[in-house]
Amino acid sequence: MTNKTPSAVVFTLVLAASTAGCFAVFGLDGYGPPAPVEDAGVTDVADVVVPVEATVDAGPPPPKLVFVTADRFTAYLGGLADVDARCQVLAERAGFSGRTFKAWLSDDTASPSTRFADFVANAGPQLVLADETVVATSYAELADSGPRVPIRMTERGVEVPIDGPAAGPGCPSGAVVWSNTNPNGGAVDQQSCSGWTSNSQGLGRVGVLAGSDRGGWTAACAVPCASEAHLYCFEQ
Repeated sequence: MTNKTPSAVVFTLVLAASTAGCFAVFGLDGYGPPAPVEDAGVTDVADVVVPVEATVDAGPPPPKLVFVTADRFTAYLGGLADVDARCQVLAERAGFSGRTFKAWLSDDTASPSTRFADFVANAGPQLVLADETVVATSYAELADSGPRVPIRMTERGVEVPIDGPAAGPGCPSGAVVWSNTNPNGGAVDQQSCSGWTSNSQGLGRVGVLAGSDRGGWTAACAVPCASEAHLYCFEQ
């Protein structure tokens, strides 16, 4: 048995420890991957940073259709709900299924300013005719300035004749539209022919179809409830 001096034993132990440490770091061939690194401190899901996706701009809302009925009616219309239904049926028959339409009409209890969601928000999309001619860029513009062009086109893209005699005393000449609505969407007064349920007596407020100024298109004058007038229909 070979005796080793104490210093030789210490040197041997240090050399063995150093060699083992090198293999632990570099692997047996000296070029392998390093040993696994301890947890870097991520101990909770909340510590993981997840990239936030960029917000996608949906763009402006699609335009909404506005049209006038080809037919004329007395003021015996069945009330606001029935008039809305007339607009809806006409639009669906013209191919606008899946879209909602209401009449530009006011009685003693409601008006476009309370019945039209986009009008209530004083915003909304462009309003266009069937041929995509812009009537107004928003309800705010419609209320401030009136329509850019007369609303004389039907849901099928046919222009309604606007010429004709005055419908009543104090009315300008031309075809008229039932409304009882002022330019900013509120009811003008109580001239709604008993809530659009009578044509026997009284007066109903109308707009003039040829009108494109702030007020004439919707609140030009009043005519007897037995008169015949068109209706404006607005997509919601």
